[in-house]
Amino acid sequence: MLITDFSDANKSQSYEIFIPSIRKVRRFAEPERDDAWGGSDFTFGDVTLRKPKHDNHELLGTTKFAGCLGVMKDVKRNKWTQNAKIEADCSVDGKEVYKLKSTANNANWWYDNRVSYIDTKTFADYRTEYFKGGNKVKVIDRSWVSAGLDDPRASYWGYWYGTTLATGHETMAFIPSNITKVNHKYKKKNLWSTRTLKKMPKKIK
Repeated sequence: MLITDFSDANKSQSYEIFIPSIRKVRRFAEPERDDAWGGSDFTFGDVTLRKPKHDNHELLGTTKFAGCLGVMKDVKRNKWTQNAKIEADCSVDGKEVYKLKSTANNANWWYDNRVSYIDTKTFADYRTEYFKGGNKVKVIDRSWVSAGLDDPRASYWGYWYGTTLATGHETMAFIPSNITKVNHKYKKKNLWSTRTLKKMPKKIK
């Protein structure tokens, strides 16, 4: 999938997806923020579309994060993750975090507010709890990996774990560390293009 985000904040994102079976690129309009991302427990709003202006924010203070991040115990593996070590991230236990409450501006939104636990040094959002009618309805945990740069804010996702509490449905998105590159110099200047999408089954340098 190729997502183009424009510098004009009022302009909708552009979405393109390559379908290997027919070797064609399909374009589609920016989805609604509450649409499920590929049938998962994550919405497009969770992943990319939710902006600070969509909520009113209230800092509830600081606290210590307690325990490990969630993880699926029964993970279906593929050729990219078959040898990867997938376990709960407990490195966050005891870290100081901001507790931020964000209330949706849209009165008819699928949740009333969410509470995020954000590292006071790196600003990584470890956990987000979603509430509707006073009840917690969903939790998303995000494991962050340091990029090894001087700036402590430089990090990337190791995995996402989400669960919908009413059904117990779980989702996990895992990014193997061996495929993540930091400050990598790509030979092709037009790498992020529709043309590249069509070559995804091949090796990209």
